[in-house]
Amino acid sequence: MNSLLRHLTEIDFSNSADFSEKDLQERAVLIGVVAEIVLSKKLHTKNETLKEFIDSNFAIEYGEYLYKSRTLLLSRLIRLIESSNKETLQSYIDNINAFLTGKNEQENKQTPNQGKNSKGKSKRKSTMDSIDSWRKVISGEDE
Repeated sequence: MNSLLRHLTEIDFSNSADFSEKDLQERAVLIGVVAEIVLSKKLHTKNETLKEFIDSNFAIEYGEYLYKSRTLLLSRLIRLIESSNKETLQSYIDNINAFLTGKNEQENKQTPNQGKNSKGKSKRKSTMDSIDSWRKVISGEDE
């Protein structure tokens, strides 16, 4: 979750009216963060909680049928992000940042054993690592 927060705080759109190449890369990172949030069973164990997240962070309501499929819901959110201007994208970032900060504070209040399996080993964070690797590819740091 800390990696998602870090990625959100790194997003910085230019002041120009049009989208520059850097702005398009930043929008791609936002889509990646939203994808991780929507598809994560850790953040949203039930699809019903996604409805609250979408309503409060994106100020949009979708039909009930969309909340039965996370991938369909994600495709609609990607379409919404793709068609949004920079000011709207920045408000999405601020809302999601507040959401993740709240979740992070809840996670920090958990007992030390939570988040570990029965043998005491930390659970894998492969999805967080994949966002880091995608960010490197998009920004050209992978070369």
